[in-house]
Amino acid sequence: MTEDCREKSGSGEITDTSTPEAQAQLLLYIVQGLSLVSRAGLDRTAALAAIDTALDGLRA
Repeated sequence: MTEDCREKSGSGEITDTSTPEAQAQLLLYIVQGLSLVSRAGLDRTAALAAIDTALDGLRA
């Protein structure tokens, strides 16, 4: 995932304001968080909105 972030950052698809390692870690945390929210039966709509907000931070 880190290499994918490095490639996408290099091509301008995602921001280069943080390291590819940090970006990959963020994506991992997002996936883990969604899994936790899903298992807990919490509001899926709110979780997806939070994920969209986090991903907006990666977009170039």
